[in-house]
Amino acid sequence: MKKNFVLAMLTVALAMLSMAQTTAQVKGVEHVVIIGLDGLSAEVVREYPEYFPTYNELAERGMSTLEMRSVLPSSSAVNWASHLMGAGPELHGYTDWGSKKPELPSRVLTENGMFPCIFWQTKQKFPSDANVVAYNWDGIGYLYDTLSVDYNCPTVINEQIVDSAVKYLKYQPKLSFFYFAEPDGAGHREGWRTDDYRDMASKVDSLAGLVVQAVKDAGMFDKTVILYVSDHGGLNKGHGGKTMAEMQVPFAIAGPGIVEGGQIKGSTMVFDTAPTVAAVLGADRPQVWIGRPVMEVFSNPKKIK
Repeated sequence: MKKNFVLAMLTVALAMLSMAQTTAQVKGVEHVVIIGLDGLSAEVVREYPEYFPTYNELAERGMSTLEMRSVLPSSSAVNWASHLMGAGPELHGYTDWGSKKPELPSRVLTENGMFPCIFWQTKQKFPSDANVVAYNWDGIGYLYDTLSVDYNCPTVINEQIVDSAVKYLKYQPKLSFFYFAEPDGAGHREGWRTDDYRDMASKVDSLAGLVVQAVKDAGMFDKTVILYVSDHGGLNKGHGGKTMAEMQVPFAIAGPGIVEGGQIKGSTMVFDTAPTVAAVLGADRPQVWIGRPVMEVFSNPKKIK
């Protein structure tokens, strides 16, 4: 009788442990969605807030800053890798605008032969849940562990990113990343301070809003943390340098367990994105990640490990 009772209690304990291992760290969260806009300058968002209703909506529902900084060089591949890999180029090894593989040896490799990214860490925590990435610049496909993503969706135009969101959010993925190649292209064609750039940035912000709507339509909104991020700004018709116009980018985060309507006061870098997502989900943060969770965004930071 006593033996049966002990076995029964052990079974219950194991069941509870199993549940704990498949539950996000922030109460009420079941999904995370990252929306990325390439080349979106914090400077333009600051000067023309009326053009960015989606950013404003998420900032009002959560926490935001227009002072997140890129790593150097302030270019695309190196900074998107840093967003997704929780570290800078000195560690993940992607150092150039269009890096397709590390120019420096990655300091650490996972079993899949790649520097640990947020998709790898999420898949270790939630092996039965799906991850999704949709993008329309092929350079993104080299910057994350595709073996840890169940639905890899390369597309061609910005609007197709929304189509992918509508299609794949129905599967209730654990972690999704929807990347838009604009307004970077408009910046290179016309210049970062032009009306054409501002209009394109506003258009892509509206498309980001359609991704948020797709989250709602999938029945995920009340249990999803959404991040709105960029990789770099620009100066004249280029970027990659050390000016604040090139290095400051917008960042907003909203959802269950996130403080509402606040400005992030602490310093933030693009490599803080992956650790913040990991903190939300309760995924491990490897020692090689130098980024830190943005703790002030959490309404109950004492519960974050």
